[in-house]
Amino acid sequence: NSKVQKYQVEIGLYQAEVATQVQEYTQNLQKDAADYGWLQGQYTQLKSDYVVGLTILKTGNLPTTGS
Repeated sequence: NSKVQKYQVEIGLYQAEVATQVQEYTQNLQKDAADYGWLQGQYTQLKSDYVVGLTILKTGNLPTTGS
């Protein structure tokens, strides 16, 4: 009976350890996703700035919008 109790305690400790690791992984994943989203926004803005700059160099004018 004491072996079963010891095993149950070990299982509980292992479950707590795994839960902690999963929580840390989830937090890191959320941070990485937010960082990626920020970088993606920066890339989009930079690309737009390059298009404007290249248009100015080619034509001497600011690009016009479709409207």
